[in-house]
Amino acid sequence: MGKGRKFLIAVAAVAVLVVLAAFFAFKPASVPVDKASRMRSAARAAEWLRSQQQKDGSFGALTLTAEMVEAISSAGQDVRSPRWTPGSTSLYGALENQTREYLKSGKRDAGVIAKIVIGVISAGGNPRNFAGYDLVRELKSTYNPHNGLYHETNLFRDSFALLALAEAGEKAPNQAVDRVFREKRDRGCWGWQIGGKGCDTDTTAVTLLALAANGVPQNRVEDVFRFLRRREHEDAGWGSWDSQTESNTNSTAWALLALKAYGENPRSDKWAKRRLLWKTNPLERLLKFQHRDGSFWYLDDQEGGRVLATCEALLAVTQDYPGDEK
Repeated sequence: MGKGRKFLIAVAAVAVLVVLAAFFAFKPASVPVDKASRMRSAARAAEWLRSQQQKDGSFGALTLTAEMVEAISSAGQDVRSPRWTPGSTSLYGALENQTREYLKSGKRDAGVIAKIVIGVISAGGNPRNFAGYDLVRELKSTYNPHNGLYHETNLFRDSFALLALAEAGEKAPNQAVDRVFREKRDRGCWGWQIGGKGCDTDTTAVTLLALAANGVPQNRVEDVFRFLRRREHEDAGWGSWDSQTESNTNSTAWALLALKAYGENPRSDKWAKRRLLWKTNPLERLLKFQHRDGSFWYLDDQEGGRVLATCEALLAVTQDYPGDEK
């Protein structure tokens, strides 16, 4: 073999080594997704959220306070404890105060009441006797039997009503479930606007949660899962709309909750995505939104509404998923 050929082979070998080194240098950092690791992530998220709690015990808006009660409870923490009592009122007490004020004002939004019901139940409370009201009765009073809706314009809120009633042990009327199916778009998805044409991941996922809670079998929503698979990005996360090409924390969290509701394993080949030689999955994608301070940013490079993002991520990472037992 001539010297020139040997030289070319050596150069080629070095080039291959350089390419391989660069290739493996850019391997995405893996994130452990076992249940114990996720609960440690949840503890960090809860600690950051505690730093955002207001002096009156709330998180500002009533619906956010209610969702926080659910999220913190899902992390195994007591929302009545001194840990969640920055002043004289605990997080749970703040929810009670805000609920009383809201209902005394005469307002009755199905989505708002539904979130309160879910929060109270998650904390071990009684939604039929909370803040001086029977929240289940109040929620049922928003139902319109003429059109099968709990909320006249917003399917996201209507679906929350169905979910909350199921968690309170109340079966939704068949007409209410049928109306949800009539709102389904041709692509096998739902959008927030009643009578609208668009789709979004969050409404689709919450509607799946509501249907699962009301006993709708998966064979009736297979087209919806096909939609979620098409909508899933190559990084194994989800955006809210077709036009959102980046995954976000909230949509990924809601999608995971929908998968869990129907017993889907997010680690399976059905939902995992292969990136070059490595696989990633929706659980890992969600955890990668978490920053060192424990908060979850809305996008990888934009914090957005990170209080809500952290809250909804907490709901998803604390669930038991198929495959956790391995």
